[in-house]
Amino acid sequence: YEKSMTAPGFTIMRPERRTYFATSEMAYLIAKMGAYSKVIAPSHELHIGDVSRKSGGPLGSHKSHENGMDADIAFYFKADKEMSTFANALKSNRPIGDWMMPQQWKLFKYAVSSKYVDMIFIHPTLKQALCRYAVSSGELKAGQKSGDAFETLRRLWPDTGHDDHFHLRIKRTCAKGQKGCIPSPELPLKSGC
Repeated sequence: YEKSMTAPGFTIMRPERRTYFATSEMAYLIAKMGAYSKVIAPSHELHIGDVSRKSGGPLGSHKSHENGMDADIAFYFKADKEMSTFANALKSNRPIGDWMMPQQWKLFKYAVSSKYVDMIFIHPTLKQALCRYAVSSGELKAGQKSGDAFETLRRLWPDTGHDDHFHLRIKRTCAKGQKGCIPSPELPLKSGC
C-alpha cells in the first residue's frame, strides 16, 4: 500500500473511489507500462481501474485487490473513449475489430519482460487470439518452451470474467528468512495455446 499512483501515460478511471494504491513494485510497473503505452499507442493512455484501498483489505466484490498487487486495466481500443470504461473486447465470442491486438500484445510482452508479472487474467477467447497472433507473426513455434512470446503466453491466464479488461497480478516475493511470507508459485511450463 506504499504508493498513491501518479505518472504520465496512464489515468485512474474513478479517482473518487480511492482504490488506486499499490505496492512500490506495482506502481513502478504501471508507470513503466504507461510510458511504454505512449510509444506503442501514442494517442492512448492506459486506463487503470481498481488496484487497492489505502489500508488494503476486501474491496467490493473482488476476490483479490487486497494488497496493492493486483490491478484492473482497460484494453486498447482504436476509439480511446472505449478505454475510459471497461468496454467488451468480444462480440459473438470473437474479438471485435476495434481491439488493438498488436499493441495489446506488445504491452503484455513488455510487462512480462519486467519479471514482476505473476499472471495476467484475460478472457480465453482473447488469449487464443493472441496465441494465433504469436504463431502467425513467427514469434511462437510448435513445442517452444522459452522466449518472450512463450513466457508472455504462459502468464496470460484464461478467465471468463475478463472480456472487458485485463487483470494484472505481480509476483509475491519474500526476503531471505522472512517469516510467514509465501512466494508466488511458479506457473506450469506451457503456453496454453
